[in-house]
Amino acid sequence: MHLIPLSKKRKTELLYHELDEDGVNSNGGDDEFGTNEGLEINDSIDSFTRDRKVMIRQVKRVALMENMHEEICNGSEDLHISIVFLPFHKHQRIDGKTTNDGEVFRDMNRKVLKQAQCSIGIYVDRNITGFHQLHGFESVQHVAALFFGGPDDREALSLCQWLINNSQIQLSIIQFVADGSETENLVGDAVTKENNDVLMEIVGNDQTNDETDRTFLEEYYNRFVTTGQVGFIEKRVSNGEQTLTILREIGEMYSLFVVGKNRGDCLMTSGMNDWEECPELGTIGDFLASSNMDVNASVLVVQRHRHSFEIFVDE
Repeated sequence: MHLIPLSKKRKTELLYHELDEDGVNSNGGDDEFGTNEGLEINDSIDSFTRDRKVMIRQVKRVALMENMHEEICNGSEDLHISIVFLPFHKHQRIDGKTTNDGEVFRDMNRKVLKQAQCSIGIYVDRNITGFHQLHGFESVQHVAALFFGGPDDREALSLCQWLINNSQIQLSIIQFVADGSETENLVGDAVTKENNDVLMEIVGNDQTNDETDRTFLEEYYNRFVTTGQVGFIEKRVSNGEQTLTILREIGEMYSLFVVGKNRGDCLMTSGMNDWEECPELGTIGDFLASSNMDVNASVLVVQRHRHSFEIFVDE
């Protein structure tokens, strides 16, 4: 979905559509809506389609920036989209410094997270990892899915299924477990089940998060870990400080971290939100995305589609 901000000096969106297909207006001038950017996007899509042999449907949305979230939400609903990926409003340059696209983009992301009728992923791109250039190289990239529990982490892990069959990606699940909790045999008791598809799972109200996490992870473990397709690591921690230490230790081992946005209050992240900069990324995602931390991997933060009741409770 190519988002094109509409200049406020334009009275209506109709004037934008008067531009010809080459992005040049009737007077022969350059298109103020980003012609060069559009060409770069098209070239990238063409390259990806050619290399991966997949079809991509490209659509454009034109709106004032303050209304762009409505275009994203309405467009995703009209197209029956399961998940929308948004770029984080900050980018890390090759010299390690961070650039900021501005609060207007951050505000757009926040509104989409709140209003979208599908799951959302916010991608924190760090160019130095080279993960975004994966389709052009033969080297294997290491991806870590961090699992603390909860619906967002389950959705993030479900999303990672799309990576498993890619020969250039080695996926590992890193499960964080509260020290002293009753989950010692979580994967040891795993039993093979038939028809154990877990993509975009929906949880009934009669199951607690802990029970659902256990069932979900058992099925995932049996289906992908026991077959050698996915690695599995368990980390036991007693507090948020120990979690931070582990994240720093593994920060240089992976090109991409995938994690759910919210886990809620728990022992494993206690105290971590005291210095939170971007709450829209959740506690773990915010830490991994921080330019003050020695983590150079890109980050994908996932929020599962939230039912209207859950949104009402949060508000």
